[in-house]
Amino acid sequence: MKAFGKILGLVLLGLLLIIVALGFALTHLFDPNDYKEEIRQIARDKAHIELTLNGDIGWSLFPWLGLELHEASVATLTAPTQPFADLQMLGLSVRVLPLLRREVQMSDVRVEGLNLRLNRDKQGHGNWEDIGKNLPDETAGAPAPAPVEPVTETKPEKPPQPIRLDIDSLTINNARVEYTDEQTGKQLSAESIQLSAGAIHEGASIPLKLTAFLGSNQPLMRVKTELNGNLRIQRALKRYQFEDMRLSGEATGEPLQGKTVSFSTQGQLLVDLAANVAEWTNLKLAANQLRALGELKANDLDKTPQISGALSVAQFDLAKFLESVGHPLPAMAPGSLSKVELVSRLKGTPTSVALEDLNLKLDASTFTGRVAVDDFAKQSLRVQLKGDTFN
Repeated sequence: MKAFGKILGLVLLGLLLIIVALGFALTHLFDPNDYKEEIRQIARDKAHIELTLNGDIGWSLFPWLGLELHEASVATLTAPTQPFADLQMLGLSVRVLPLLRREVQMSDVRVEGLNLRLNRDKQGHGNWEDIGKNLPDETAGAPAPAPVEPVTETKPEKPPQPIRLDIDSLTINNARVEYTDEQTGKQLSAESIQLSAGAIHEGASIPLKLTAFLGSNQPLMRVKTELNGNLRIQRALKRYQFEDMRLSGEATGEPLQGKTVSFSTQGQLLVDLAANVAEWTNLKLAANQLRALGELKANDLDKTPQISGALSVAQFDLAKFLESVGHPLPAMAPGSLSKVELVSRLKGTPTSVALEDLNLKLDASTFTGRVAVDDFAKQSLRVQLKGDTFN
């Protein structure tokens, strides 16, 4: 029995050595850079994209299937000379054996220098709409083939199990996203994007940090942002949570008349697509001197969303706040609008909003009632207020 165990051990050791030797031979004798044209053709045939590899391809085989792409770009087949995305480097590695169980176990995924360009032309067509589309069939005008006899129905196959993702970390450095609309002349951009995420596991809390500079030309605006929190993804339940979310930054531009607004907002976000519900609880908002608390809930996400919630604005100096955001009030009596606070319920839709059960304090006066914008496009404003005093 001992001899059999010894022989079995030697056989297993021999197989392991053979696998290691094969991996060494493949990674040292096989150079994927010699097959760039074949890789480009596979990208055309299978993914229907034009892939350009200007840099080297680095790889390893076992126990990690590692891959590094340098100076790569992607275009659609309809505009192969106009890449919509390019990057300086993409590095990732996947464990080989778990792939046989439809499990994707990755180590660190790194993306350097990603540039994404989205463009809508004067006819209203976006370049992203052609991603993954094949070229038009040249035989479209040919006569239709002879009808084929119907095939007997077969038992439908079971849907494939979703692939399980398991990534140690994700890092994106110095990325840029640009959107241009030639119909309106609008340009939106996100530059110097830095994204770092911890271990990504199904249903687990994923620590996440994102920083970026946002910009627009109509109106001319510049916003510095930082986003932190813990993301939880439950694909089977169609449930997504952003726990301990905090967004902060500074904004400046034409609407602020050269002034700068420092802002921050935080809370707990939940999107449940199975129930068609979205919630923002423990909401805290700050903008210069303004401080507010509240909560928001949206129902019927698959139809016309119905929004409800509550809002409480702590006492602040409205005159100084408006001056700090570039919209000073006309000359008023000293001390006017220096003590303003508000408590109200919120109701709304994508085209309207209403402050119900409003309790508004302006200096020494108190007003109760309702204020609503029934239609944003028509700027239809309705005010129903009752005050104790008014000066």
